[in-house]
Amino acid sequence: MIIKSLFLVASLILLPGPVQGLTGKDFEVISLSPPYVSEQFGSFIFSPAQGVDGAQILTPGRKHLELDKSSQHLRAYDENGRLVLETPVSTGKPGIDEKGRRRDETLPGIHRVFEVKPFRRWSKDPTVKMLDWIGIIPGIEKGIHSLEPVGEFAHYEKLLGQKASHGCIRLSRESSRRLVMWIGEDWKTHPFIVYIYEKPIRTRAPRPESPYLLILILREGTYLYPAVSQEPASAIQKSETVLGQATKPGDFFLYQKEADGWHLIRTSLSPKALPEPGE
Repeated sequence: MIIKSLFLVASLILLPGPVQGLTGKDFEVISLSPPYVSEQFGSFIFSPAQGVDGAQILTPGRKHLELDKSSQHLRAYDENGRLVLETPVSTGKPGIDEKGRRRDETLPGIHRVFEVKPFRRWSKDPTVKMLDWIGIIPGIEKGIHSLEPVGEFAHYEKLLGQKASHGCIRLSRESSRRLVMWIGEDWKTHPFIVYIYEKPIRTRAPRPESPYLLILILREGTYLYPAVSQEPASAIQKSETVLGQATKPGDFFLYQKEADGWHLIRTSLSPKALPEPGE
């Protein structure tokens, strides 16, 4: 059964947990925390017990963005969950501005990029250009962008790091240019995930050992992997022969703990469905 639990900020609680860490240079072993894994916008989204470089989610083989509203910082992560860019932002400040225009809170949760443009004109004032526009859904006219150094928002960069926008995510002109170049054409070929959240709770008592273990491939090669194992991290081996499964960076093997050991329940190379946690 495919995991159907909603992967929203309200349900996402990441706690410290056992992480096996790097095993050589070929793959990484990652413990997962509730809600473990979901499928949204056709993309697998894993919840690591302790994220690589502080990542709150992992989208194997695909880049993603995370926005922490509590710190007003946006972070960009590569295909292996490594941090490549961090920058202060301004998200929505609810209320009415000095010209009587409505300000909205930036919507939390899982989003995806649906368009990237050199600029988009603001519906509340068409003279305002939103530069390096990265449109996200769900939401109406919500996106990530910078602004021109003229007119009403000429000095907006001085407010980065605090809520100040009408609902979009503002960042500096330099950061917006870098971000658009880094995203490139990837959003056209697969779901490009943007995760917006308030600061996750990490101070609660640790849970028992996670019942899910993710093996993330970091280096292309042919691997031999067990269907059942007491220690999947040590049992997976890179093969120098034609035997085994050909993989590329971003491929994964997902194991579930049962009474007789760790059972392989899914790979990125197989249509086998995921069970509900606890089943």
